[in-house]
Amino acid sequence: MINNFLYLILLIFCFKRFHNHKYFSNYIYDLPIIFGFALTSIGMLCYNLDISPINLNSTRQLYINSNSLNDAFITSLIFVFGLIITLKKPQESNFYQSGNYFHVLSIVVIFISSFIINGTELVLSGGYGTENFKTERWGGWALLFILSAANLISNINKYKIVKPILIFVSLYWFFAGNRSEILMLIVFLVFYKKMDKKISMLKIILPSTILLFLFDLLGRLRSAGITLQSIINNISNPTYIKEGTLSISTVGSSFYTLIATQAIAKENGFQYGKTYLAYLINSVPSFIPQAWDKVKDIAWFTEEAGTIGGSLLYSEAYLNFGNMGVLIFGSIFGYFWRIIWVKSNKSSLTNIFLISLIIYFQRYFLYGFVYLWKTILLFSSLHFLSFLIKKSK
Repeated sequence: MINNFLYLILLIFCFKRFHNHKYFSNYIYDLPIIFGFALTSIGMLCYNLDISPINLNSTRQLYINSNSLNDAFITSLIFVFGLIITLKKPQESNFYQSGNYFHVLSIVVIFISSFIINGTELVLSGGYGTENFKTERWGGWALLFILSAANLISNINKYKIVKPILIFVSLYWFFAGNRSEILMLIVFLVFYKKMDKKISMLKIILPSTILLFLFDLLGRLRSAGITLQSIINNISNPTYIKEGTLSISTVGSSFYTLIATQAIAKENGFQYGKTYLAYLINSVPSFIPQAWDKVKDIAWFTEEAGTIGGSLLYSEAYLNFGNMGVLIFGSIFGYFWRIIWVKSNKSSLTNIFLISLIIYFQRYFLYGFVYLWKTILLFSSLHFLSFLIKKSK
């Protein structure tokens, strides 16, 4: 009963906050709250209907029960509360600051990185997940793709060739079966002329719903190959709850990673910053002797729980410091998000950093802090390089 009451308060708060937004960019600013609210809603739904957020197997069955669903819901609620503390009044941002950051090179890199990551196998032929799809292709190439896309978006009003290139690249990624890197890129393309214009919440709901439905449909069909009959079957009978399981592509499995992380924390104890320390250590060139081998990242803790891959952004905060860690992490992330928005209006490079964070948001929010960390490292290096160049002049 208390959970339903807490969720109702969050629902009223979010509706009031979103309803008062004047510009589309205000909704982008609230992206962390929107995703946090969505995950909290998943937890609320699973808890009330007593269903699993992911297909069960012998391993997952050990971790999913009414208590674990309740704990994951409360933790998600705490994360959103942490965001609300520091993510205050929506900030305006001029995304389209035409910077002189090598747009021609960005076009070359965006094509090369897209091809290296996706290859030639398309979901139309059942190519997703085959031997030709190699996860090791990702690595730094995904970051280069994000960086190039962000740079091109910042120049979308300056060069007419930018928009058709981004549309082509987005379609290529979509038909290759990959979604996380292009969802927000497509949002930019659909709404880019309305970013700084007044828009009601109702005018956002329909195109957003269609976009999310298409991405969910892709998730359902990509491994088996897309046929006309499979599309018709899924559209005519979209079963989102089947045999006691919530079937929402990626989101449900990401919510399960929080459940798994909490279970592992109870079994092994909190890590008190060790997994975050691993990021710092792994960022240093590996010429240091193997004294660091005992410091493990979060993947080690969740593999045994049968997760599909990655972990929810704030799962790692729980693994290290429990719910208090989640509250602090949510507050820090909200403050970090707001500061980047404020500074993006004063620096073209920071603006590209902001756009990169937005495009990559689904990846690091649903798959883990490591993707956010790599993005921060990349732009910290670029800012430092920019500083050195200015000093040398």
